[in-house]
Amino acid sequence: MKIVFVLMIVFLLVGCKQLVPDDSPKKMEAVKELKNITEKAVEKKVVPKVAIKEVKPIICTHNGNCTSKKYCISGECKLIADFYEKTGCVKKCNYQKIKITTSDNEKYELSRGQGSYTAASALEWKIVSGPDYCPGETIKVPFKILKRNYGNVFADEVVILKVGETSKTIGHPLMPEIAFTLRVESVEESCG
Repeated sequence: MKIVFVLMIVFLLVGCKQLVPDDSPKKMEAVKELKNITEKAVEKKVVPKVAIKEVKPIICTHNGNCTSKKYCISGECKLIADFYEKTGCVKKCNYQKIKITTSDNEKYELSRGQGSYTAASALEWKIVSGPDYCPGETIKVPFKILKRNYGNVFADEVVILKVGETSKTIGHPLMPEIAFTLRVESVEESCG
């Protein structure tokens, strides 16, 4: 048995010597062909550059994400006063009565602090007080939107509308069937 084993090792060693030497033309040609195949497989594809639209990060999703006196307005924590021109005029104005139409076909004439609700109070809205502003400025009416679940507020935000403007659809994350809008029809203002 030892003889068979020794013969096999000798046979393998003798057979290995008959392999293509390292510097033979056949081996060099085989290496070159292998290199060409590898380079073809690794060719870089040139991908055209595409302009990427910069997305503004959402800083807040509800008023609870904001510090005192700031509200979540269009995904950013802001003061309501930031939306008004308050300097450069002696006389100041403020809105008194606001005529509102809702997607529920309800019509209201309300003052600051007043509002209503829809979907059995799952969605509540009220007019928020805004600062005095200069006469002739575009009137902007802020609405606080409260989203409730079993009476508890779990999300709120502020929507600011101009006269004649309708809000984007206001939904409720737990009730997808709610698609509510507010529209400011007119504003009675007082200047002094």
